[in-house]
Amino acid sequence: MKTYWPNRWREGAFPKVISYKLSSSIFDHYLILSQFSILALFPLLFSCQSMPEIEKPHAISSNGPIVKVAGMNRNLAGSSLDIFTFDSSAGFLDSYQRYDSFNGTEVHLRSGSGEKSIFACSDGQRMRQEWNIVSSREALEGIHADLRKERRNHLCMTGSGSVDAGSGTTCEIRMKTLASEVILRSVSCDFSGRAYHDRRISDVKVFLTNVNSQCSLMAEGEVMPVEIINAGGLDEEDMEEMHDPGILMQEITEGITEDISQVDISLLCYPNASRKEGPGTPFTRLVIEGKIDGETFWWPIDINREEGMDEQGIYRCRQYIYDLTITRKGSSDPDEVVDTDAIRLQSIIKPWEEKEEYRVSF
Repeated sequence: MKTYWPNRWREGAFPKVISYKLSSSIFDHYLILSQFSILALFPLLFSCQSMPEIEKPHAISSNGPIVKVAGMNRNLAGSSLDIFTFDSSAGFLDSYQRYDSFNGTEVHLRSGSGEKSIFACSDGQRMRQEWNIVSSREALEGIHADLRKERRNHLCMTGSGSVDAGSGTTCEIRMKTLASEVILRSVSCDFSGRAYHDRRISDVKVFLTNVNSQCSLMAEGEVMPVEIINAGGLDEEDMEEMHDPGILMQEITEGITEDISQVDISLLCYPNASRKEGPGTPFTRLVIEGKIDGETFWWPIDINREEGMDEQGIYRCRQYIYDLTITRKGSSDPDEVVDTDAIRLQSIIKPWEEKEEYRVSF
């Protein structure tokens, strides 16, 4: 692990002083004086402003604070971990630390003294050198994660905290995923009273459409979609770009019958809390695709768009759990939401909280 500093003064790596041996000849003296005279005129030639003062070196605490990190719903073991420390007042970067494979729970912070805000990011989809553009907290706010790069076992997680550096204190950061989980827990069909009452649904796929593929690392609250993948249906080109296609689409090989099947299909997506559906703000949908007598139908449902919900749409680090019963043939369009008489659903929405096996104690 190495610590990287935005200002070389903080690291104690002061610029080397280049010395010149002055010649005893008068010509050499005049040459040197002329060079310094030209250099002295540079500020006057190019600027009427006074030169900024050189920032003084920060005192590095020998007993720096400890940052304890743990994922709310994922295990951090083996993940990359990037720690950014900012001056709380100005928001400028104080220090940056990188762990390529983090297997602990504590980070000994190296920073200047004073009030600091800390931002931690695990599996941030970037190599060490790609973080060089972060010089302030404001710059960090403009960095997005890409759903196409997510891996189920190493999802991007972020968290923040504050600490008085140099006081020997401890800062605890509970990190959470940018993504949310959409779970089809159980599914069945009930075609009672219909001409196809004894049919089953075959060749079943379960997938997400109108998925926001970009999310700010510092996202909170209502997040609007930035770039849509699987727009209006299952897009083969979009799926080919996924590092882990299984987070957007899975199959039910045994099909769907009148018997309730506990399928526990888990799909992942980034937040999409658009309030009104439009060309650039489509609602994210959970779609079941299947065949009845060889004809393909779709049963799309809007995720968390039922009336009376406090939060409409998808928010960060939530679980949207569904139990579905299909009651008639579906839509001929994967982007056309089915009527309520075509499907019965029960849903549970809750924070994607820490699982027992991921519990970390300090």
